[in-house]
Amino acid sequence: MDTVRAVDQQFARLSGYPYALRSMELGDRGGPRMVYVAEGALEHRPVLLLHGGPTWSYLWRRVMPSLAEAACRVVAPDLIGFGRSDKPVRVKDAGVARQLGWLREMVERLDLRRAVLVFHGMSARLGLELLAGSADRFAAAVGVCPLFDARGPEALSLCGRLRELDELSASALVAEGSSAALDEVTRRAYDAPFPDEEHAAGLRALPGYLPDDEAWSVTIERPLLAVSASADGLGAPAGWGERFGGGEAVVLAGAGHYAPEDRGPELALAILEFLAQLGR
Repeated sequence: MDTVRAVDQQFARLSGYPYALRSMELGDRGGPRMVYVAEGALEHRPVLLLHGGPTWSYLWRRVMPSLAEAACRVVAPDLIGFGRSDKPVRVKDAGVARQLGWLREMVERLDLRRAVLVFHGMSARLGLELLAGSADRFAAAVGVCPLFDARGPEALSLCGRLRELDELSASALVAEGSSAALDEVTRRAYDAPFPDEEHAAGLRALPGYLPDDEAWSVTIERPLLAVSASADGLGAPAGWGERFGGGEAVVLAGAGHYAPEDRGPELALAILEFLAQLGR
């Protein structure tokens, strides 16, 4: 598989993102490099933060501090094709099946146990299938503004743009789905992983993250916190957790689809309250 890697200068002077980066090579020798943040002691409960598209682990920068301060081991990877991780050159190499395999390998190699999986937006299918296929590794899940299909007008428009636009701007997509305006530094951070089309296969692959079968479902046998946002016109509406057996539900007032961007500290508090109910 041919890959490219965005140069470090693309990520210079990131605001509010002071984290040391770690990496691992996945698969056989010469496989893609996955970059991730890991904060907190190994003995603390792991919280795996799985970004959706078109973002990367930078999305969680306003969530991670509160979790780490509350004695969580925070792990936030950049999916292959996103952030500082390697980027396949071909769209077919950045699809769901490979992403799941890479995520499972990462979870095994980091030896995450009794972890809480937090997924956002277009990573909903990845997160739920990871949870179902590696249930022994996870104690619970938190879904944030998940996107399950492309049937709604906003989702149809997004998928069409991801497939067809000659030039894609990750920051423009995030800005459209956020309730607060993004400053220039934040916009540069979201655009940094994708300097040109050669780096954009991960973005082009995103429509394939959405199930194309209305009958798609997974069985979740773990506690689930269903988070939605009052100003989200893209993700699933409030009450979406009923589809997976119910559980706790939270609505973040005033937040758009990119709720970790709009209401990071409030989202972190909701996650911590959910963790408190689970116990240590």
